[in-house]
This record gives sequence, C-alpha cells and structure tokens, in this order.
Amino acid sequence: MRGRLATQCGYTQEYIDAMDFLDVQKMSEFWRLEPPFDSLYLAAHFKREDAQQKMAIIPNTGASRPWKDQPEHIKQAIIAHYLTSNPGMTVEDFEADRVAQQTRRNKERLAEARRDRELKKALRNG
Repeated sequence: MRGRLATQCGYTQEYIDAMDFLDVQKMSEFWRLEPPFDSLYLAAHFKREDAQQKMAIIPNTGASRPWKDQPEHIKQAIIAHYLTSNPGMTVEDFEADRVAQQTRRNKERLAEARRDRELKKALRNG
C-alpha cells in the first residue's frame, strides 16, 4: 500500500508515515470503486490469454523459502489472489498448478545447468 500511495498519489514516505490508518483504509476502499488509471490500463491491455499461464501472476516465493515454510498469511493471500484471478478454480486446482509450475521450473533449471556444463566442457576441450 505504501508503494501505491507513493507512486500513484505522489506522497512522500514521511507523509505516508504520518497518515492515519483510517485515511489509508478510505483510500483503499475508494480505489476499489475507482481504481487508479494505471491499474485500469494494465487490466485492459495486459490480459493473460494463455490458460497454461495461470500461475504467472503468482509470485515465485521459491527464492525466499519453500512453500511449506511460508507464513500462513502469505499462503492464504497467494491462494486468494489465485482464486480471484481464476474464477471457478479451487484450492486443489491451485495446489496442482503450484506443483506443476515448480516441476516445470526445476526441469528448466536442470536443463540450464546441463547446457552450462556442456558449454564448459566444450570450451575446455577447445
């Protein structure tokens, strides 16, 4: 929320720190009714067309902690975002997509490591 207030309203960090929580909450409620222009523009012009990319909007938390070690509130926020972005899907669908995405990432990393190893081997053999 701090980032949105700074970028979309032009508020300084000091001004944001001095804001009352109720003012921030009112701004958030207002944005739900009247989203900022850049949010509307992104929603209108950058729609996901590929059904295979359902998880592309979900942040990759793998660099910080494994999924099982993520705090429960982070897991719930990600799942809620997934369900909102993919009407008709269930928590079980989320889990299946999450596992499939992780499997795909692992395969890509393995293929990249193998390519790097072959390249190093070829460079050594000249």
